[in-house]
Amino acid sequence: MAQYKLGMAYSYGQGTQQNDAEAATWYLHAGSQGLAAAQYILAVNYEHGRGVPQDVVEALKWYHLATLKGNKAAAEYRDALIKQMTPEQITESKKRAAAFVPKKSEPAGK
Repeated sequence: MAQYKLGMAYSYGQGTQQNDAEAATWYLHAGSQGLAAAQYILAVNYEHGRGVPQDVVEALKWYHLATLKGNKAAAEYRDALIKQMTPEQITESKKRAAAFVPKKSEPAGK
């Protein structure tokens, strides 16, 4: 959760200079550990190229993962994005989501 909140601080320039790339880095840390809110924001960032290269396949992966954790907004955006994608892109995204394994957080300094 702390990594997600740091991402939010960088996204909105709260207590630090606004920096989309730095925000995406922290969302990726939190999302890779399974935090649905971070996965949803990552999906939005990948869909629109905010702080990361625009990549609809990667966006769909993160929307799907957040949806599996019960994020209703992610489900709505996922369904809208699917309508704009090719079958090949959808298949690749599903493969990436299926291969996702949450990472364990490590103590600071390791």
